[in-house]
Amino acid sequence: TEGPPRHLIWHFLDKLTLSLTMFLEVSLTPLLEKSGAPAPKLPILEMSLLPDRDLISDSIRRQGVFHCPRVFLESAWEALLDAKARGSSPLRVVEVGGFLGDCLLWVAAWLGADQIRAVEVDPAAAAIARLRETLAKANLSDAITAYAEALGDGSGSGMLCSEMVDATTANPNWATGFAQGDLGEPCRYRSLTEVLVDWPGMADGDELDLVRIKASGSEAHIVAGLRMLLEAGKVRRLLVQAGPEIAKVIRQQMSPLPQYRRE
Repeated sequence: TEGPPRHLIWHFLDKLTLSLTMFLEVSLTPLLEKSGAPAPKLPILEMSLLPDRDLISDSIRRQGVFHCPRVFLESAWEALLDAKARGSSPLRVVEVGGFLGDCLLWVAAWLGADQIRAVEVDPAAAAIARLRETLAKANLSDAITAYAEALGDGSGSGMLCSEMVDATTANPNWATGFAQGDLGEPCRYRSLTEVLVDWPGMADGDELDLVRIKASGSEAHIVAGLRMLLEAGKVRRLLVQAGPEIAKVIRQQMSPLPQYRRE
């Protein structure tokens, strides 16, 4: 009479075996080593993980490394070289959809808290809570600001509201929340530009050295919501991870902006 169970007993038993933290080595890629990149300021980082079976946490537990693509690490190095050539400091990096924030954590541990100002935005509030734990333990809270919300182009709305996400993604059987229709009212998805306007790490005249977007199908909407900063030349590098169809849309969005190289 109560509908499907919200918690299943084997989920609780499985949780007892899961590592909730991992000590990860902050290592450089071969390209960075050959290019003379500086050694990490924090060689080891204690990272908090979700107490559930999810793709990212399980990958980190199994492999013992940051779940971050090499293209991001090497783009961060290029961004750092560019910033130094311009006399710009600290490095400003923004990521959307980083979940536990692996990529930003790697950059912050590599450069040190005083050399980076970064933003992480992800709708999974439980993951963002673990990211904040990691930042606090590593004394990196001033370097990375984390927002738990879904983003769009600023005009759309949906059901991934912060209250609902917080209530469901911490639940090992969280999909039952959707099945039971207890999502509440839809909320408006802010644009990335709106988030950055509120971010104290960026003042008038500052530029973003690197922006990474990986948002499970919403990438084109998020890029559209960044258009004002793109047109103003405030984004030095934009790295978007998307499927072929969405990538095609993004290329069309970027076509009026020839200063951005297509890859």
